[in-house]
Amino acid sequence: MDSIIEGLELRKETEKSKDVNSFIRSKNKVNKNTEEQVLRNINIDEKIDEYKKWQNLIKNEIEELRIKDNELYKIVIFKITGYSFEKIKSELYLGERTVINMYNNFIIQISLLAVKDGLIHI
Repeated sequence: MDSIIEGLELRKETEKSKDVNSFIRSKNKVNKNTEEQVLRNINIDEKIDEYKKWQNLIKNEIEELRIKDNELYKIVIFKITGYSFEKIKSELYLGERTVINMYNNFIIQISLLAVKDGLIHI
């Protein structure tokens, strides 16, 4: 998520190239390009804010798992880092169906929290 947020920040900061003479002539005037840039920046800021909310939600939930349910914490971390369910089951000595169910329950929990926080609209 950090790379997505950084990419959005970079998109926000890049402006269309301006001719210096036209910039001098339009001093203290708002033109169409300026309006478009402002609207684009507002939309990007809203997206960045939403990604940060998702990031905080997931980070807090994973941190809580680390304290309360170490087994589920390991499943989630392994899955986030790209492990297959088969590899996770062999690492943790659990059944594959158990690993899948535990991970799916975590996803449902995140989804419900996202609905509660207004990140998902039904």
